[in-house]
Amino acid sequence: MSSGGGSTNGFEAGIGPGLAYFVTENVALEALAKLNLTTGFGSSAAAFSPMIGVGFQIYLPGSKLKAVRNDVK
Repeated sequence: MSSGGGSTNGFEAGIGPGLAYFVTENVALEALAKLNLTTGFGSSAAAFSPMIGVGFQIYLPGSKLKAVRNDVK
């Protein structure tokens, strides 16, 4: 048996600004502030939830990889 929490099932979308700080040419630290909106069915018709996220990205240099691959051939 479930105890008293609300739930909303349906469509979820989010929007928010982000910032990427490049430590090197191909590595970035990222920060994101986001607002999620869920609409649909359940105990409430809509639910809003803010989110703050941090992370990192590694960007693979596609044109450089193609050049290296062509040099190997």
